[in-house]
Amino acid sequence: MGSRYSRFPKQNDAYQFYLACQNGETATVESMLSHLTYKEINQQHENGRTPLHAACCYGNKKVVELLLERGADRTIENHYKLTAFEESKANREIRDAFKRPETDVTRFVEFAGTFSTTYNHDDHTRDVLSMY
Repeated sequence: MGSRYSRFPKQNDAYQFYLACQNGETATVESMLSHLTYKEINQQHENGRTPLHAACCYGNKKVVELLLERGADRTIENHYKLTAFEESKANREIRDAFKRPETDVTRFVEFAGTFSTTYNHDDHTRDVLSMY
C-alpha cells in the first residue's frame, strides 16, 4: 500500500520549491511561485508538511507571507495533525503573518463545516469554534 503523501523526485520542481521554502530562499520562492500550480504549492512531503509548514517551522516570515499571498492552503495538516499555523505557535512573528490585513483576526476553515477564529486581544489568544 502506497503512502498518501508525495515522494518528491529530487529534480521535481515541487521538491525544489519545498526546499527553497524551508531554507528561506525568498528570491527562488518568488521566481517559482509564478509557474507552480496550486496543487504543487500545497504538495505534501513524506512527513506530511507542505512548503507553508516548512517555512513556518524554520521561521521564514517573508516566505510565509509570499505563500499566503499566493493562496497557500492554511488548513492542511501534517502527520501530527498540525496546520502550519499551529506548528508556528512559538514564533509570534510567523503567527502574525497569518493575520488578515487591517484586522487582528486570523481565520481558518476546517473540516466538517467548522469555522475557527482566533482573536488576539491584549496578548491573550482565544479560539472560538462554531458550526455553519
